[in-house]
Amino acid sequence: MTCATTGATIYYTLDGTTPTTSSPTVSNGGTIAINQSQTLKALATKAGSPSSNVVSAAYVLKPYTPSASP
Repeated sequence: MTCATTGATIYYTLDGTTPTTSSPTVSNGGTIAINQSQTLKALATKAGSPSSNVVSAAYVLKPYTPSASP
């Protein structure tokens, strides 16, 4: 997860709800583990500036298609 604004704090949720300043944070350039189908939402804030728009990404994890061998 990255934000072009130096010094911004990135807040996120994994349950599809809108993140707030009470949500978990991730460092700029950091990673968030996605190990099941879920919706990631994030926003960035910095003191003295308005909050960013919320970005959203839906991850759908499913097993590989099986293959048969003789």
